[in-house]
Amino acid sequence: MGIVRPVLWPVITLLVIGSTHLLAEAIRPALHEVIGPAVVMPIYLAVGAWVALDTARHGRGFVGGLVSAVALGILPVLLQLIGFGTILGRASDEVVNSALFGLFALTWGGAIGAGIGASLTARSAEVGSALLSGDSARAQASR
Repeated sequence: MGIVRPVLWPVITLLVIGSTHLLAEAIRPALHEVIGPAVVMPIYLAVGAWVALDTARHGRGFVGGLVSAVALGILPVLLQLIGFGTILGRASDEVVNSALFGLFALTWGGAIGAGIGASLTARSAEVGSALLSGDSARAQASR
C-alpha cells in the first residue's frame, strides 16, 4: 500500500483549495488583503495533521507521518512560487515568505498528527497502559 493512500485525499484537498484561492485572487486581487496567514494557517495545520495521522496509522510511525506532511508542504510552495509569484506577479520577498509559511505550517500540523497517530498504535498503547498501571517491567518488555 505504501504512502499513496494516506496522501491521496490531502493532496486533492490542497489542490482544490490552492487552485480556488489562486482563481479567486486572479479575479479579485483585493482578496489578497483578506486571505492572509490567519486564514490559511488552520487549513495547513488541519491538512498536515490529517496526512501525518493517516500515514502514521498505516504503519509508517511518527517519522513517516512527519515526512509525508513535509512532502505535502511542497504544494503551497509551488502555489506561491508559480501561481502567485509567476502568474500573478507578486513581489518575490512576499512570495518566498508565504511559501515558507505554508511549508512550516504543514510541518507543524504534521508533527501534531504524527504524534497522535503514533500514540494510537497498538505498541504505543501497550507501553502507555503498562506505565499507567505501574508495571515498569511490562512497559520495558513492550518497548
